[in-house]
Amino acid sequence: MSAIGAAATLMPISFLANRPRIPGSLFVRVADASYIRACSFLWQRFRPGAELFAIFILGRNALTVLCPLIPATSVKLVTMNILLYTSLVLVALGKPWRVPASNVLDIILHIGLLVVLDVASMFESPNKDTLTATIICLVFLLIMLFAIGAAMIFGLILHIARLRRKPWKFFLSHHKRAAGGIARLLKIQLQKRGSGYTTFLDTDNLSVLTELFSCVRDTETLVVLATPGILARKWCIGEIVTARLHSIRTVVLRWPQYTDPNEAFQQNLTFAIPGVEALTAYSISLDDVAETLRWFQTVDSIAVPGSWSLEVVGHLCDTLTGRPGPPAEEARTPDVIILADPGNQEAVATAYVIVELLLSSTAARYNAPLVLKKGDGIPENFQPMRGP
Repeated sequence: MSAIGAAATLMPISFLANRPRIPGSLFVRVADASYIRACSFLWQRFRPGAELFAIFILGRNALTVLCPLIPATSVKLVTMNILLYTSLVLVALGKPWRVPASNVLDIILHIGLLVVLDVASMFESPNKDTLTATIICLVFLLIMLFAIGAAMIFGLILHIARLRRKPWKFFLSHHKRAAGGIARLLKIQLQKRGSGYTTFLDTDNLSVLTELFSCVRDTETLVVLATPGILARKWCIGEIVTARLHSIRTVVLRWPQYTDPNEAFQQNLTFAIPGVEALTAYSISLDDVAETLRWFQTVDSIAVPGSWSLEVVGHLCDTLTGRPGPPAEEARTPDVIILADPGNQEAVATAYVIVELLLSSTAARYNAPLVLKKGDGIPENFQPMRGP
């Protein structure tokens, strides 16, 4: 056993000896994809921002192994309690694990170990109740084993379910300032086609930023709203890289003003994409970004016209779903008129979003809202609602 323990200890030491400057050089070598993935086991288990917890775990485990060498039993127990309570508090407050369920499992195991440790101390008492202490220890050990087994079964079921059918049909990747209203309108129209067209929109469906790229992996089709400047957004480019690495079908809605990145853009990624180094925490390197930018120019694309209307949205939804939808209908006898700058696609899309909100709201007083198109006047049959 001593020989096995010594060999196991030498394995991480030999790794660190061959790569003595891994922590410091990791963020310097953000362009080396193979290097990042080779070292990803050091931080991949943890959520971005909690990578240093790996150092705490190594230190805690080393001190735990040294505890049996303390001659006094009482000092051993106190030291073990301090280590476990400190670790429990840090896990409960920091939630360092990338998967939320792992944090819950870790807390359960900490509590179980603390109970077993404290009950086991009864064996040192002169008036010990061996049977009771043994039963309590066995019960909590069984609880810990059950928690581990339940977590494994849950993960396996979730993995199989996602292989059979991913939770999201579409993922809308967009720059909020340039296409936030358009993305919202697309989601509304896609989901009106049927319950099977589940659409991910980060403002609705993302609660924790660290789960963003996991949601991309759980999507059948990534829809990129290619407005000017979208490839300069680090989170958008991270979504596209994730789609390429995991073979997610990608469709580009190409705006008239959008242009593919030039050579200068691709040669100066850290300048062209502010903060792109942060993607290293998700095992995305500059090599991945550069390769994705070249790949992005070859994926399927749909030209978006300069003007925006329900007919345009309907055509885009028809193309994305592969099925024709019902024709767009305008209010024949409008009771409210919505004006929007026809030259501003975001303004027009937002106007149609307001129409959908008015129609779906039970508290709204308007039943037939109408967005005026370019060149249209006030309809003769316009019947404005009167106040109470």
